Formats: sequence, structure tokens, C-alpha cells
Amino acid sequence: MGRVVRVPCEVATGICRDCVTNDHCGGPVPVCDATSGQCTTTCAQTQECFGTGGPNICDTGRGVCVDCSASGNLCQYCETETFSCVGCLLDADCPPSSPFCGPSFECTPSCMGDGDCPSGLFCEPGSSRCVECAKNLHCPGEVCQGDFTCG
Repeated sequence: MGRVVRVPCEVATGICRDCVTNDHCGGPVPVCDATSGQCTTTCAQTQECFGTGGPNICDTGRGVCVDCSASGNLCQYCETETFSCVGCLLDADCPPSSPFCGPSFECTPSCMGDGDCPSGLFCEPGSSRCVECAKNLHCPGEVCQGDFTCG
């Protein structure tokens, strides 16, 4: 039987994260950023984020390293609620072959069944979009959340 990895969940929201408290982190990234749910480190400038094995940009307003910010990015699209690099923010960011920006902020094709979706994604029949999960069965050891992501 496969090993089940336990992912910490925020009790208030029911959303699973990489971390919820500093106890879930360690090494060079010992701080849990409550906004992104990522293990990171504190910083006053971006150079302090390099080589930590975690996010590489300093959000000087909050004093933590993040993947991206509204003012400085190492990625094309930055989702500024969790400061994460993503494949799209809006449907308009996606090519005609994959016209929908899915709940995981990745471009996906329209679908009529699971076979129309890229490997690892499933067709959500209500919206005809490819998503990370459409039911709990798609999330071994986790739960399919309301935004069609496993957590």
C-alpha cells in the first residue's frame, strides 16, 4: 500500500496548504507564510531570498520571501492572493487550444469527458472545463475542494 502524505489544513477555511504553522517548516525556510501557505524565510531585501530553496522575491511590505509579487515577478503571471506563479489569471491569458483558465490557474481545454483533458486532469461536467478534481475519488488521500482542486 502507498504511503499517505498528510498535508496540513487550515481548520478555519478547510484549505490544505504546504504549511499552517512554523512547525511544518524547517531548515533554510523555517517560517510558514500564512498568506501563501508556503514555507519561506524572513527578509528585508530580495538578495536574502536567494539560495534558501524556497521563494526568491522579498515582499518587503510583509518581510517574507514569495514566488512573485505585484511589483516584481520571476514568472509571467502572478496570482497575488497567495503570491504564486501560475499559468494564467484569466481566460484571455490562454491560447485558443486551451481557452479556459482553470481553478488551479492553468490553461485547460474545454471538455465533454475525462478523455478530452490533459493527463492528470478531469472534466467537470457543470462547466465543461478540465480541472484537478471533479470528485473525491480524483484526490487519493485528500478531498476535492469547492474550487475543484485537491487539498
